[in-house]
Amino acid sequence: MHRFPARWSLAASFLLWLGVMGAGCLRSSAPTDPSNHPPVIDSLTIAPQILRVGQPATVVCFAHDPDGDELSYHWSVSAGILVGSGPRIQYIPDPCCGGLTNTLSVIVKDGRGGATQGQLHVAVSP
Repeated sequence: MHRFPARWSLAASFLLWLGVMGAGCLRSSAPTDPSNHPPVIDSLTIAPQILRVGQPATVVCFAHDPDGDELSYHWSVSAGILVGSGPRIQYIPDPCCGGLTNTLSVIVKDGRGGATQGQLHVAVSP
């Protein structure tokens, strides 16, 4: 068994402590209003639907909130580049994406604890 110097153990313990303490920060501190309804994603579109590496595509999330709350959009992608914010963004596949199907995800939040997630699967030609 390999032994690490004591200062490494102290550093590792500190990093573990930071990880545990930081995990608590990921939870929402605002309780969900029981009368609040989550947003609804009406559709999630991309044009064009089949892409080539480096070819930009427009991605649009059509959503509404039953309570009329203002919505925010949080985008992510399994591979490639996302440009922009809000309900309309651009997706540009990287060279690593050629021949693969990538997943674009959006979380729509209403600012009062309600959230809904949607996904698109996009084929990228080499």
